[in-house]
Amino acid sequence: MRFWSGLGAVVGCLVLGSFASAVTITQDGTSIDMDFVTIGDAGNDPDDATGYGAVDYTYQIGTYEVTAAQYTAFLNAVASTDTYNLYNTNMASNFYGCKIQRSGSSGSYSYSVSDEYANRPVNYVSWYDAARFTNWLTSGDTESGVYLFDQGVFQGKADNAKSQGATYWIPTEDEWYKAAYWNGDTFQEYATKAGESLAQGDGSSGTGWNYDVSGVGHAMNPPGTWDVGSGSIELNDTYDMMGDVSEWVEDPYRDDSVTRVLRGGAYFNHSDYLASTKRGAADPPDSGWSIGFRVASNSVAAVPEPGSLIIWACGGLGAVVLRRRRR
Repeated sequence: MRFWSGLGAVVGCLVLGSFASAVTITQDGTSIDMDFVTIGDAGNDPDDATGYGAVDYTYQIGTYEVTAAQYTAFLNAVASTDTYNLYNTNMASNFYGCKIQRSGSSGSYSYSVSDEYANRPVNYVSWYDAARFTNWLTSGDTESGVYLFDQGVFQGKADNAKSQGATYWIPTEDEWYKAAYWNGDTFQEYATKAGESLAQGDGSSGTGWNYDVSGVGHAMNPPGTWDVGSGSIELNDTYDMMGDVSEWVEDPYRDDSVTRVLRGGAYFNHSDYLASTKRGAADPPDSGWSIGFRVASNSVAAVPEPGSLIIWACGGLGAVVLRRRRR
């Protein structure tokens, strides 16, 4: 199940600036390099127009969406049997899939991705897949960390997990929203830097965003996602928080809902879906060719470098989701 809703306009909040850093995360001999930006201005007010974006602590968020290469390394580390269906065959078989290939048989599965797709965002990942990925980054175990699973069944979020040392997680909606739209003084409608238009990029010029102006379907060659970071740098030195793939966030769509929020819009969405006033949602087992995620953190082992500090408000999603059973 999936759906979208619109919210209102935009107004005030705060952030001092962002700092870029890189870290190599190693679990059981498998290393994954990830880049993060630090989001400051702890204690800012929420966006008056939407109620989102208040965060009372400094944190980090991925500069880029999790890539097919990073997810392939994860699969090779934990999914030789793939008990929890972390691999979706649509990754390879669907025209818009991220082209992660699986070979071998259960107990000796191995995974690979071509150079052409390695730096594109992973797609066909469920919320549970994202939770297990961040668990593994934190603890080396897919079933424990911030998110607790018992015999493959999600049990909920660990109490005070972040304060007790869990270092990686799916961003909360407030964390994601602030990183996307906060400019150090107020929330803005789009994540463009000051004076920059919401241009459609082509994946090669380092400008614009991967979204569809016509609303019919993005005319890239090949169509679909592009390499992370191919377009314009955003307010807090992130990339692709608008367009490319819609991104899971941690929170349920509403308090009484099992659905989880999606933010940021995808490559086939028009500009309305890139705005702060739009939210999407899908059930945790759902996945699709337009759904990916990025990682949040509170402990990046790198020397921060000054970054920029602008942010505007945006959010919006159009994600085709595919329900798949998990064992």
